[in-house]
Amino acid sequence: MATTIPGSLVNKFEGYGGSLFSKDPYDKEDEEADEIYNAVETRIDERRKDYRLLLSYSNDTLIFC
Repeated sequence: MATTIPGSLVNKFEGYGGSLFSKDPYDKEDEEADEIYNAVETRIDERRKDYRLLLSYSNDTLIFC
């Protein structure tokens, strides 16, 4: 059985604006997944920062370490 989505929750560019999982409890697995995701995001941000710093020092020459 299909459910209808109220028009106020649908954005033309971003899609559905409501919470898909609001009925499900936030459990230990969810917390662990969030911690892993945040650790990965932090590491990616560090690598981007290091890369930008390397580019700023190298001017026109790219230096690989």
